Amino acid sequence: MNKLKIWMSFIISIVLIALFSFLTLLIYYGYDKTYVLAPVIVAILIIDMLFAFFIVSSTRYTMVKLCWVFVVLAFPMIGDILFVIFGTTPFKKKEWKEYNSLQANFVKNEKFYKNKQLGLTHDELNIFNFAKNNSFRPIYRNNKIQVIDSNPDLYKTSIQLIRSAKKTIHIQMYIVRQGFWLKCIMSELIKKAKSGIKIRFIYDWVGCANKFPKKYVKELKEAGICVAKFNPHGLNIFKGATNFRSHRKGIIIDNKIALYGGSNIGDEYLSIDKKTNYFKDLNYIVQGEIVNSLNLLFCQDFCFMTDIKRDSKEFNNVYKKLDKILVPKKVSNITHAQVVESSPDYEGKSIKNQILNLILKARKSIDIISPYFFPTDDIVDCLIIASQSGIKVRLICPGQNDDKTFVVLLNRNNYKKMIDAKIKVYEFNGFIHSKLMIIDNKYVFTGSNNLDYRSLWINFENAILIKNNDLAQQLTNYVNFTLFNSITINNKFLIENSHKLDKLKIALMMIYYPLL
Repeated sequence: MNKLKIWMSFIISIVLIALFSFLTLLIYYGYDKTYVLAPVIVAILIIDMLFAFFIVSSTRYTMVKLCWVFVVLAFPMIGDILFVIFGTTPFKKKEWKEYNSLQANFVKNEKFYKNKQLGLTHDELNIFNFAKNNSFRPIYRNNKIQVIDSNPDLYKTSIQLIRSAKKTIHIQMYIVRQGFWLKCIMSELIKKAKSGIKIRFIYDWVGCANKFPKKYVKELKEAGICVAKFNPHGLNIFKGATNFRSHRKGIIIDNKIALYGGSNIGDEYLSIDKKTNYFKDLNYIVQGEIVNSLNLLFCQDFCFMTDIKRDSKEFNNVYKKLDKILVPKKVSNITHAQVVESSPDYEGKSIKNQILNLILKARKSIDIISPYFFPTDDIVDCLIIASQSGIKVRLICPGQNDDKTFVVLLNRNNYKKMIDAKIKVYEFNGFIHSKLMIIDNKYVFTGSNNLDYRSLWINFENAILIKNNDLAQQLTNYVNFTLFNSITINNKFLIENSHKLDKLKIALMMIYYPLL
């Protein structure tokens, strides 16, 4: 049915464009000049048809195909150029094959326990085995994960961890915004760099555009800190990689402890920025073997996805000296955890499919918090099926926008079908940036990813799948506490809070949003 819709859209668009173009020429130029311009119009239409055929034949998600077909056919030639810049895969097969072969040097630093050593049941192993087989990430059992759910604790923890470093500090952020928090972190990093601590800092060029001043980057580099820009394969505005960004984030200290979660570096995440609404977010202090996986992923990005040259000293210091960088700290706590990563070139779409896997394996309850809830149809369908099967499903989203003024409107576009399926939907009285899924008060899935097209299909993301009953209960309490500051959404609320132009706004946004 989806393919039929795409082809019908394709054919109708071609016919309408051809008819409109021809009639316009007749009216404007007259019959005597159309014989000159007609071949040009035909050539443009053929090129657009070829682009549209390529898009329809690709492995993209159905909604993304529909949007690109519309753009290409509705805006002749301009749509083709936009597709080349924003719609093409950023890495050639040869480059991706090279990346996978080089990745072997990282994988050998992971430890793959035998199933009996992990102490998991057959059903529990089935949930973890997906990412193990899909993206070759091991399952670790000796971990300790503590929740940070307050803004003061986030600030305090970030400073304390940096001060505690003895050998290395690895920082990766999507957004680095100038302000009080950044100045504090920079001050601590510069002190550590001068004391001989090796510091590597990755920032995303899109996320930090007009936020992370060049003078700050220069100041960090002059202090001896290696600052790298996430910049896959000579990124520039004329390449398809322009649309691909690293949304991964975290601070890793000595490969022993990490600050991990949804927060970037910016005063809004501490709720001290007057320009933004109240922010509520969720982060973690992570210790144990899983830190090794997080650090390996950082090192891979540092070597292969930044502007660090492969023949440089910095590249060799990481790629050829992993055994010195990666010395994991053992902890006595038993918390099963596994890193799940995804990127534009992972055909398996690990994070999206792991989310589907968890929903399908749920038996009692599913709790979800997401700031951006524009998921793919299969995720929505699975949630509806789960609810209609008797599983308790709760969803919490923001009740106020962040700097993106369309967030609440687009979120609400998915509510009705979920409310009709008896899913409990809530909006937090502020902006909640937490990214959390809890299954059966047993499994926790949390990380950098949102539930939108960009996170699930386009971005470089990472998440952690965790099995620990105590942690799951603590986070369930976090969900319940959040509900005290939230309102219940029903169909009456949606009708009363919708405006006449909302449907038109949503229709227009749904054309381009999956492409961004």
